[in-house]
Amino acid sequence: MSEWLTVPEVAKELGVSDVQAWRLVRKGRVPAQRVGRQWMVSRLNLEKAKAYRSVMEQMLKLPFGRMPGENSEEQV
Repeated sequence: MSEWLTVPEVAKELGVSDVQAWRLVRKGRVPAQRVGRQWMVSRLNLEKAKAYRSVMEQMLKLPFGRMPGENSEEQV
């Protein structure tokens, strides 16, 4: 059975702010599902996202929340 995390818990796991974690969820970088009034992330999906990002960081030397072509001044 999979463990589920809230978005603030995901932020702590990733070492990013809650706002950055919400951006990752909204952009689909960390898949999430709505459960009642909360958005939840399965630990399996979080681990997959972390592994993918780790590979991309190694290749591109970017911080966790950014992808190639993204503007660092991006407004939400």
